[in-house]
Amino acid sequence: MKIKISLTLFFLIVLSQTGNAQKTESDKIYWVALKEYCINLDWLHSKNPNIYKKRHEIFLQKPEFVDSIPPILNGYKITLITNFNQRQIYTTHSNQIIHTIMSPLTNKADKLYVNITPYHGSLVKNNYNLGLSDGTTIYFKFDSDSQKYIVNRVENWGI
Repeated sequence: MKIKISLTLFFLIVLSQTGNAQKTESDKIYWVALKEYCINLDWLHSKNPNIYKKRHEIFLQKPEFVDSIPPILNGYKITLITNFNQRQIYTTHSNQIIHTIMSPLTNKADKLYVNITPYHGSLVKNNYNLGLSDGTTIYFKFDSDSQKYIVNRVENWGI
C-alpha cells in the first residue's frame, strides 16, 4: 500500500513539474521581448538623456497570458502590478508611475510581434489614469536552424 501511494505521488510530482516546464517554455518569448525592451530603454536614454530618464524599475501589469516573469532583467527590477497591489504601488510612488502593459504575442500577415507600452499612470481620487505617448514593438522570426523564434527587429512608435 505504501509503495502504491509513493508511486502515485512520484507520478503526480513529475507531471506537475512537466506542466511547469511547458509553461516556462512558452513564457520565454515574453522574457526575450522584455529583455529587448530593457535594451531599448538603455538605447533611448543614451540618445536622449533629457527626455528619457534612466529607469531601474519597470512597473509591469501582470499579463494574464504569462505564468512567470523574472524579478530582474538586464539590470531592471520588474515589479508586477496586480489588482491586489496596484493602489500600494501608486501611493508608494507619489501616485505616479510608468505603468507598462505587454500585449499577447500577435500574428498578423506572417509577422509575430509583442507590443510593450509604457503609460504615464496616475492615481487621482481613486481613479487610475493612463496616458499614452509611445511604445515599442518587438518582431520575431522563426530560425529553422535553431528551431526557435528570434528577434527580427525592434521598432519604437509614438503619437
